Amino acid sequence: MRNSKSGFTTLSIILVCLMFAGPSLAAKRDPEREAMRKIQLIQKKAAEEKSVLEQEKSDLAKQLSELTSQSGGLKDEAARANRGKNAVEKEFEKLRVENDSLKAKLSLTDTNLAALLKKSAVDQEIASQEKVKLEASLATRGQSLASCEKKNITLYELNVELLEKYKNKGFLDSLLQNEPFTQIESVKIESAVSDYRDKLDMQRVDKSSSLQ
Repeated sequence: MRNSKSGFTTLSIILVCLMFAGPSLAAKRDPEREAMRKIQLIQKKAAEEKSVLEQEKSDLAKQLSELTSQSGGLKDEAARANRGKNAVEKEFEKLRVENDSLKAKLSLTDTNLAALLKKSAVDQEIASQEKVKLEASLATRGQSLASCEKKNITLYELNVELLEKYKNKGFLDSLLQNEPFTQIESVKIESAVSDYRDKLDMQRVDKSSSLQ
């Protein structure tokens, strides 16, 4: 009876240990890909805004050139004809105001473009730093995963070896010979060993599935 209690105690201890030995390793979405996507969106948005501002700048410069040309032509015409001086001067003043307004808009566009380029550079630097941090985090997680996997495999192999040793030594047979077990009790023991082996297999870490 002492051998029977010792055997059941050993199996119970091993079973309890194995139920809590397997680490919970749930795969997470790859954060590096998300960081790259953010960088690409920032770059695309900056490029689009830059293109719009540059086109606006070009259009304003063209208008400024045209107005300047018109202004010069009107001024020459006023000097040559000397007629409708008041009307010409009024038109000239109007063109001057428009010219100043376009210059102000052009200056503002240049300022906004410079600010946008500066902000884009800062955003890209921040995104790059986040990428470096994520890569470091992934490397650390990979090392931890490898360590857990190694320990899990070692524990699995030790327990399988223990089961095989009990089996090879006729552990169950000796129990049944030394104690007056019925056939039903024999089946229960064999079923318990089979369940224990199944739980071992369930607790074993599968590297391929844990990295998905």
